[in-house]
Amino acid sequence: MPHPNDPKLRSFIDVAPTSDFPIQNLPYGVFSANGLAPRVGVAIGDYVLDLWELEQDLAARCRAARRVLAAVAQRLHGAGAESVVGDAGADQ
Repeated sequence: MPHPNDPKLRSFIDVAPTSDFPIQNLPYGVFSANGLAPRVGVAIGDYVLDLWELEQDLAARCRAARRVLAAVAQRLHGAGAESVVGDAGADQ
């Protein structure tokens, strides 16, 4: 695995070579956009990754995955599926 400060590392986001925020320097900070309340983000080049939005997306994907797992377990194991996957079908 390359060292995180390796200058050869590149981001999937185009970052100017003179940027203060290349992939080797990803500062956290508080930002506000479009009239929304201030949130925490990470600067990548000229962009900010909104960590609240990322968390919301990941939480929704996890809930969907738990529902799928519960349905699969139910089909495989019948009524006792909850004991296999816990409370996987519950929205949290």
